[in-house]
Amino acid sequence: MKGIGAEKFSSAHPGIPSIAVNSLRYARSSVFRRFHENSSRPKACTFFGAILLWACTFWIMPTPTLSALTLEAALPQLTPEERATLQEKKELVYYTDGAPDFRFLPSIPLSVRVKAYFQGFSPNVGDEALFLLQGNTPSLLALYNRLRAVSTLSGIQYRSSKAKGMRVLFSDVYAVRDLKSKTRLPDPLVQIIPPEDSFPIHLVDANFGSEFYEASYLARDNTIVFGLKNLTSLKYIFPVIGAERFRLQLVIIPLESELLVYGVAAVEASDIVRSLIHLPSAFYKRIEALKNWFAAGL
Repeated sequence: MKGIGAEKFSSAHPGIPSIAVNSLRYARSSVFRRFHENSSRPKACTFFGAILLWACTFWIMPTPTLSALTLEAALPQLTPEERATLQEKKELVYYTDGAPDFRFLPSIPLSVRVKAYFQGFSPNVGDEALFLLQGNTPSLLALYNRLRAVSTLSGIQYRSSKAKGMRVLFSDVYAVRDLKSKTRLPDPLVQIIPPEDSFPIHLVDANFGSEFYEASYLARDNTIVFGLKNLTSLKYIFPVIGAERFRLQLVIIPLESELLVYGVAAVEASDIVRSLIHLPSAFYKRIEALKNWFAAGL
């Protein structure tokens, strides 16, 4: 029995957003693979698998048509002055001496997951930033694959006070199979956007040397969330930030005529590091560098 292709299904049901159709295809292919692998099991199991396959192919709850958010709908918490500044300067920045306040976090269903990403440790620095990117907005799949093209992080730059100019932040960036084998992999681009995914990456940091991070991805309701979390301790001659004690996320939201990017970073650092480096500025520059990297590929 042949199922309906996502393209035909989407065109036949314009009220269902493309990301829902992509998720449907992702789930359907997974169920089909498991059904095929278990085809030698008793008939009751294969019959149940066939029912699941049919359900993933043909059944989906009705979903209202998703239109691009307005700036006001995405950021209802902004004051008129903050909204005017963002529209004029295309940037707003805020930081705290502690866990992020999520003051600028857009009003989206994934906001709960964004906040949860920063639980389980005790940050003493939190950075937030909003950016508006002008220009034509590519498809959601193109935006998503831009963030999965982690090798293109090699060579990104940041503003360095010490160097009094731009300096390379990351080099030798690539995906790896796992931390044990550390087998180098090509960029894991996709044809269908999964609702959630993650994989480890290697990078050489200008300040902390060779390290491993986890790149993570969420996608829902026309929104993409990209996360970076250190899997190994960050060293500055000696370890200064423990594993999983630095976390950063970019939230990408297509608006009516531009892209909204929300960046948030948090770090749990020792007093020694905080006395040597102005961490709010240092980690804001990482948000800015990642935003510039993402924007350069549009």
